[in-house]
Amino acid sequence: MSCTCSTHVALPSLPFPSLPARPMPSNSHPHLLPSYPQVEAAWRLLQLMWQGSGEGAWRALRAYPWSGALATLVEALYDKLRNQQLKLVEAAYSTIAPARLAALCGCGEEEALALAQAKGWRAAAGGAEGQPAVVEVVPARGVRGELDSLECLVHLSEYMMQLEEPV
Repeated sequence: MSCTCSTHVALPSLPFPSLPARPMPSNSHPHLLPSYPQVEAAWRLLQLMWQGSGEGAWRALRAYPWSGALATLVEALYDKLRNQQLKLVEAAYSTIAPARLAALCGCGEEEALALAQAKGWRAAAGGAEGQPAVVEVVPARGVRGELDSLECLVHLSEYMMQLEEPV
């Protein structure tokens, strides 16, 4: 399946840890806070995510030198977004180009191929210089409607029997 739309990052629901207390002026709009560069960087990151600019959000996450508690928060956000993107790819694609996977996961093609391999996905040969042309997405057990236990089969049988009962 191919997609011609721009790269989007799905926003997760994250439990945000408490940030260190630092006095903020009452007019806390980032454009009015030149002495808070991390707040300005976070504001820009949120704008990019809100606009659906996945590639911009990935660049913003890695480009700014986050420090302190924000560095931990940004790293957790980065990992959460990447894992969520991989789950979305697993649910939506049967094959995907390494470049597309890299764009969705905010990394280079080599790292994207390593992520795919770690998930058990298969790389199909045929790309330039030994690089795979596509990555075959192998869904995890239980994804895409697979029956993974006898209990699921019993439940499905009961459901089908209810559908076949005359009204």
